[in-house]
Amino acid sequence: VTAACIRIFFSILSVIGCSIQSSETHLTTAAEVNRRPVWDSKDTACVSLLAGAAAGQEQALWALSNLTEAEINKQTMWDDKDGARAALLAGTAENQPQVVREQALRALSNLAEAETNRQTMWDDKDGARAALLAGKYL
Repeated sequence: VTAACIRIFFSILSVIGCSIQSSETHLTTAAEVNRRPVWDSKDTACVSLLAGAAAGQEQALWALSNLTEAEINKQTMWDDKDGARAALLAGTAENQPQVVREQALRALSNLAEAETNRQTMWDDKDGARAALLAGKYL
């Protein structure tokens, strides 16, 4: 996954009502309602975003983390074991740059806000629980 794929993804987000802040590397959405179609699309852009996030690309993790802010996405993103969950957990690895780890932890924290996710996240003692507990030292 290249930076070009990430730029294409951001372009698609712009078309559906999202915008990229010029002074920041992360994206912001105009409304929460826009986040669900992006996550549900599972098209090339979404697949590229997940691949970039799994590879520890900072911009991809910013975007993925942004999608976790939408209440409507929280359960489906956590349930996506081989996609979003795997990418976020990979982003929390100690060998990742601090900015990548911070975004992955931010996203996991957002997902933990959903009542439906709390128990399964806590039960994931070698994954989410370990990552969130280790993250307090960042």
